[in-house]
Amino acid sequence: MTISLTSLQKITTLKNRITQQATWEYAESKRKLDAEYDKLYTLAEQHDAAKVEMHQATSERISSQHLHAWTLYLSAQQLQMLQQAQAIAEQKVDCEDKQDRLKGRFLDEQMWSKLQEKRRVEVQVQLDRQAQEALDEAAAVLRSRAGR
Repeated sequence: MTISLTSLQKITTLKNRITQQATWEYAESKRKLDAEYDKLYTLAEQHDAAKVEMHQATSERISSQHLHAWTLYLSAQQLQMLQQAQAIAEQKVDCEDKQDRLKGRFLDEQMWSKLQEKRRVEVQVQLDRQAQEALDEAAAVLRSRAGR
């Protein structure tokens, strides 16, 4: 069974759209991963600033309550950073899944494109053969008429 060139064109177009959609999904997942990293960097900068501020406060003799509040605050920030690291890990998995899906869809599209090109060449060879046969037949008819 041979698939028609028109059907192959439709399949290839559809495969291209599916690959394009996978590309967009991967790009969106990558963008989300970058945003998660940005959040972590922001939290780390805030945590570092808070540590400097706490160090300055401790050098000025603060109460044990105030010191305890600082300790709780820094611990809460560390917890936020751990949670953000977990969010990054989850987003990385999603991003890798989307990248794998994109690779698969791209390879599928390439396979169909190659099949379409092969079929196009086959059709062209067949058309060329038919055209040559028609020319040979016309030449034979002309020779037979010229020989009379």
